[in-house]
Amino acid sequence: MFSLILTKAINLHLSVSSDKLTKNRRAIWNIILFQINELLEVNGVSYTVWQSIIILISFGMVLLSTFCIHSPQKLIDWMPLLIKSKLARYTDLSIRLLLGISLILSAETTTFPAIFLVLGCLSLTAVLIIMIASTHKLEALIKYLTVLLPIWAVRLVCLFSVFLFAFMIFNIG
Repeated sequence: MFSLILTKAINLHLSVSSDKLTKNRRAIWNIILFQINELLEVNGVSYTVWQSIIILISFGMVLLSTFCIHSPQKLIDWMPLLIKSKLARYTDLSIRLLLGISLILSAETTTFPAIFLVLGCLSLTAVLIIMIASTHKLEALIKYLTVLLPIWAVRLVCLFSVFLFAFMIFNIG
């Protein structure tokens, strides 16, 4: 739907003038928009770009969460280091932002659109909270939670993460 609105807006903008340069621009934009709207087909099922992004991020999170179920102490040991790393923080923000936008834009194509819309909004809210919160506050929260929660609780959270992202993968199209 978003790409359809974008296509109409560009065509409206390009239809204002009709010189040869504008016709060339229109042809270029049509090629670009066709590439964006082109669907990825896997085993006879077609996926949009946004759905493909959700599947890739969800698959990565299932793998990461499965590893953390197996070795929760490594997750606890790495968290203070990851909180201090700017690269890890910006990567986390980028992935959450991309996932949130993808969930919202592809919600209408899913089996449970309301759930995907809520998850997308939660992901974007998490981006804002992480951007506003300082590194010291996040580090203190992580230290507090690692002391408070036993290993089995960390495993339980990771197991919930596996089920949540598997739910996203299986209900995307």
